Amino acid sequence: MKNISKKILCGLIILFSLQSIFSNEKLTPFFNQNESSPFKFNIALDSSLLGVGIAGFSSAYIIEKTLSKSVCNPLEFSLDEVNEFDKLAVNVYNPLLDTFGDVAVIADVLMPVAAFTIEALTSNMCFGDYSTVALMFAETVLLTEGIKRWIKISVNRPRPYVYTNSVPEEDVYSSDWHLSFPSGHSTAAFMSASFLTYTFASYFPQSKWKIPVIALSYSIAVTTAALRVCSGNHFITDVATGAVLGTIMGFTVPFVHTLTNKNSLTVNDKTEVSILPCGVFVNVKI
Repeated sequence: MKNISKKILCGLIILFSLQSIFSNEKLTPFFNQNESSPFKFNIALDSSLLGVGIAGFSSAYIIEKTLSKSVCNPLEFSLDEVNEFDKLAVNVYNPLLDTFGDVAVIADVLMPVAAFTIEALTSNMCFGDYSTVALMFAETVLLTEGIKRWIKISVNRPRPYVYTNSVPEEDVYSSDWHLSFPSGHSTAAFMSASFLTYTFASYFPQSKWKIPVIALSYSIAVTTAALRVCSGNHFITDVATGAVLGTIMGFTVPFVHTLTNKNSLTVNDKTEVSILPCGVFVNVKI
């Protein structure tokens, strides 16, 4: 418990340090944007999102690595315990398809970086907008990873290869065999595709690369999800849930940045929400 406390304390120190760093106005020149920019950098909002993302991710990671994997023996599970829908696509473990899935998700996560870098170099996109997109993507990744990990350790669902006994016993015990739901690869792939679709189309609505970039990103995401099922790592409901979670997160974080002005989020003509490092302030005009 002492080690856990120390790690949590370190995480809190990092969180408050980030709040202080982003509260420093000297950093704002790096995020100077055009007036027409669809997504706005906001010190309070971005420091809060980044801080919460780091806290959620690090705490879930610590719990995942500290707690026992399961009180159950992974070799005692029966396929009869699986629901009828997921039984439709239960596959034995395939290491080659597993590797292809890893490559696919890495490619999809790198898509926003590559697409925005290339487009920024060939258009009038300013450095402040590029920095804002990079920051939003970092926030999206951290928040999504944190939520996904907490769901995984809460549900504690065995992977399909446990039910098919297609992995050597020593490899099962050394793997994350109990973290099947939701699919992390599918979550990451659809998060990236959703983020890229929304932000790229907003910044470059007239770009000739808009449709090809979006189509390629979602194609890789769908392929990633299919490979996770075919490789025996996940059930259909694992990848479907991951796809929904990733899509929501990939849209939500950028969308919040469309609502910001310098200091607050305007909900409507009478309600203004200010996101501060120390909390949230709601101002309702009567």
